[in-house]
Amino acid sequence: SGGHTEDVEAVFANALPYLRGVESRGEENTSKYQAVRTFSNEEAAALLNGAFPGAGLLAETLALQLAVTQRTATGRAATVQVGSREVTGREFRAALSLNSTAFTISATESTVTFSQRGYGHGVGMSQAGANAMAAEGKGWEEILRHYYTGIDIAPLPKEQK
Repeated sequence: SGGHTEDVEAVFANALPYLRGVESRGEENTSKYQAVRTFSNEEAAALLNGAFPGAGLLAETLALQLAVTQRTATGRAATVQVGSREVTGREFRAALSLNSTAFTISATESTVTFSQRGYGHGVGMSQAGANAMAAEGKGWEEILRHYYTGIDIAPLPKEQK
């Protein structure tokens, strides 16, 4: 999750009380905690123009045509300006096959680089964070209660005959 999970409604349509963003410590040493992906301006413009018809991106001015315009409470890209279009962070991530919507953009005259944190949409339990909690001696109930806020854990009722 890149150190913090995401509120469900920032990614999916419905808000759910048990899927709130929470801190997720212990992920820093996982292989996909941080990633950097660099594209030539020509490659990025072609991919993004293909994914977002009418965006009108030009390789020569790409740095001026890309910007994160809104971020979620956890710092992930909620919306991104792509030339003349504004798209969701999820759509942008998919168009460039980025690991996460938790990214920053930097550009040079010939390249655009995305520095990413985390892997996936960030909603729910982080496998790496849960593993770190277990390594600290936390039990499964504490881990579940941490990632799924406000839940009750109880046995299923016995079937009525």
